[in-house]
Amino acid sequence: MKTLKLLIIILVITVASVSELRACEICGCGTGNFYLGMVPKFNSKFVGIRYRTLSYRTYIQGSPTEFSKDNYQTMEIWGGWNLGKRWQMMTFIPYQMNQRITDDGNKSSAGLGDITVITNYKVWSNGVSLVSQQFWIGAGVKLATGHYKIDFNDPENNLGDPNGQTGTGSTDFLLNANHSITYWNWGLNTTANYKVNSANTDQFKFGNRFSVNMLAYHRFTAKSFNIAPAVGAFFEHAAGNTYQEQSIALTGGHALFASTGLEMSYKKIALGVSIQSPLSQNYSAHQTVSKTRGLSHLTFTF
Repeated sequence: MKTLKLLIIILVITVASVSELRACEICGCGTGNFYLGMVPKFNSKFVGIRYRTLSYRTYIQGSPTEFSKDNYQTMEIWGGWNLGKRWQMMTFIPYQMNQRITDDGNKSSAGLGDITVITNYKVWSNGVSLVSQQFWIGAGVKLATGHYKIDFNDPENNLGDPNGQTGTGSTDFLLNANHSITYWNWGLNTTANYKVNSANTDQFKFGNRFSVNMLAYHRFTAKSFNIAPAVGAFFEHAAGNTYQEQSIALTGGHALFASTGLEMSYKKIALGVSIQSPLSQNYSAHQTVSKTRGLSHLTFTF
């Protein structure tokens, strides 16, 4: 019980430390942004809670009075279960909390986000002496379950408003691949994701997104307690948004982040925290700057 309390305290401290991060209005990198991250080890299934926050700040070049300081936070229930030896399903049910602080005023929204379901297939796995590897591929769908309502005929609305919705209003598709290799207590995990977005009923379409996450870790074990510090890199590219099949200026971009994190487990309880700090980036022709991102989870494995 003392170990569980310690894990919960660490989770609360991590959430508090990243809760002030902010996000952008024009680049379109917040709403509908999907991140898989490392999946905890489990035999049959797992279920837990994740918290994630993104950070962008935007200042319009040549017009310093135009700015955007927004906050996109996601609290989600996530779960997964193995179907035999080669198939795996995962579900993400997010609750989205958005706050936008701009020169036009402050806006906020909160509610159910877009639910995502993914099916993975283990292509191969092998183990030779102390070395073992696994390679998975998968596909999924993001449903339009979050709230989305924009009236572009209203002069108070603009093409930045879709970023502040709890959903995108579109059904989108995901492709992913995961490779892991371990040697003794050392490991390297690489995940690639590609998200294909569709246009919603307003003919607004968020740009497709591609990301690669690589983490190297070392696992320390003491009886039923495991701790694995990790370091690595995360790269993402977001294509520009479109409205009525016309490109929207100053949307999309790319960035490279340095990642550090810590995964801990005690019997069936797993806790993870990670921070991503930008190394280089170019969003919205350098008018948008991404700040540090944070992710934490508390998960039960079975």
